[in-house]
Amino acid sequence: MSNIVNPSLNASNDFKIRVAMSNKGYQSATPIVDPDLSMLNVYKYKISDSSASTSSWVTRKVVLQEQLDATGLRVYLSAFRPAGTYVDVYARFTYPEDIETTSAWIKLVNSNEGMFSNATNTRDYREFQYDLSDETNDYSTFQLKFELRHATSGELNTNDLTVVPGENVFPHISDYRAIALT
Repeated sequence: MSNIVNPSLNASNDFKIRVAMSNKGYQSATPIVDPDLSMLNVYKYKISDSSASTSSWVTRKVVLQEQLDATGLRVYLSAFRPAGTYVDVYARFTYPEDIETTSAWIKLVNSNEGMFSNATNTRDYREFQYDLSDETNDYSTFQLKFELRHATSGELNTNDLTVVPGENVFPHISDYRAIALT
């Protein structure tokens, strides 16, 4: 039986898993399933033709050491990114002159925009580099936001990609590193 995380879902959305087990005729052994050790994580990504429907994740705020403000930012990201998908990285900053105000999200530039993973190998992680395109004022804190999405019809047509978005084609991130440049 599944553990439904969203209480607004009714029981008709529940699912069951059936497992056929055998002990190969041994009389002193029996197969068992330990529910404390057994876990199944299932995800379904709804793919649409809208850039508004994305999966996003926001990091905690990184506070730089006092008197060591930065002006640039570089992010290295290991991700599975099949053709027709995007991983957009955004950053926002707090400036030393006004520590109460946070900037708007600024999109970082992917220097490997044309690089894709092998869609049949979900462990084909590639390293992407994202840079802050414009020099900003010195900042004392930064925060990152990762948006995982499919290309819209316009993006597919512009980049000459012959990809049909589907539920089985989605990007995911293995790890990332962010470097504040002084």
